[in-house]
Amino acid sequence: GHVVIAWMWLEQLLAAGAQEGGFYDGKRAAARYFFRYELPRTGPQFDLLARRDRTTLEMEDAWF
Repeated sequence: GHVVIAWMWLEQLLAAGAQEGGFYDGKRAAARYFFRYELPRTGPQFDLLARRDRTTLEMEDAWF
């Protein structure tokens, strides 16, 4: 979810371009916050995926 939201913020920033005003300043500030504080949280998730842990794939239907 975080990567998709970051992509949406990027799209909004590109659409805003160099437009001025409080509305656009607010969008830029919110995007900056997201990129600085929320997006870095994806690092550990990507590390987990990169390890290709098979724990969930090894589950058996009979266990549930």
